[in-house]
Amino acid sequence: MFGDSLLVAPVFHASVATYYLPAGRWTCLWSDKVVEGPRWVTERDYPLTSVPVFVKQNSVLLLGPKDIKVPDYDYGSVELELRQYEVTEDVVVRVPRGRGKDVAGEIRVTSGKLDVGALKISRRRAAL
Repeated sequence: MFGDSLLVAPVFHASVATYYLPAGRWTCLWSDKVVEGPRWVTERDYPLTSVPVFVKQNSVLLLGPKDIKVPDYDYGSVELELRQYEVTEDVVVRVPRGRGKDVAGEIRVTSGKLDVGALKISRRRAAL
């Protein structure tokens, strides 16, 4: 697991990826394909240049601009891409300002409604 919402499955053999998905619904970050766990998954002809990444149900991800080169910029001053993954319960995401514990704002997904406050957000719904 990479944090609470992402599962990163390493590929150790050329062209075959075998990994375990725990119980729950998982969405492939790259294709939006939804897979129900718990189960083992084997994918043939999987390129070594890619890594299987799955997002847990009831997750909200924020992706920063592609042209930013450092991880500690002010997230409140740029447009972030919001992706929500099969959100069926209330989710709150605290958005950091950059370095330290200062918060630029909160994003709330409650009862199917989205509140982004003053943050700049573009929205992409994934795997509803």
